[in-house]
Amino acid sequence: MFKQTIRFERAQDALVFDNHMLEFLRTCERGGEEDDACVFTTRLQDEDAHIRVVQTDSAQMLGRLLNYLTVRNFPPA
Repeated sequence: MFKQTIRFERAQDALVFDNHMLEFLRTCERGGEEDDACVFTTRLQDEDAHIRVVQTDSAQMLGRLLNYLTVRNFPPA
């Protein structure tokens, strides 16, 4: 299992991530590739931090997600 944990200070940034995640998954479905990878996202909140944990059974899928976010300059600097 491959995991990426992302912490956000602002709730708005976490919501933007959620939208990016949805669009990424839609892009994967439209791509027509035969990819059997599972992707799970968990939402957590720890005091002021908004946390997203992405888990997948495919290093390639995690890499594709991280590239997708990088191309969209997310998270903003």
